[in-house]
Amino acid sequence: MRAAEACQLDEEVVQFLEKLSFSIYSEAFRASGFDTMVSVLGMEREHMRTIGMLPGHVVKLEWAIGQVRTRRTPLPAMQSLAAPPADQ
Repeated sequence: MRAAEACQLDEEVVQFLEKLSFSIYSEAFRASGFDTMVSVLGMEREHMRTIGMLPGHVVKLEWAIGQVRTRRTPLPAMQSLAAPPADQ
């Protein structure tokens, strides 16, 4: 069994695609390994084209990814790398 056949889409990815009316791309995302929001948020235009997305859908997905990126907070592990507060 190939790795792409073994992975399943995280529920967050399923909901994200459904919200955009992009459920038709679920199998393409899964088969290409874009099965977590971390990987989806890292997608570039070339990835979207490679999995067969229509040009207008590429534009819509890029916009949606940008919206999610601006709302997300840094991962907790990354926050611990931040400089300590100035009063310490």
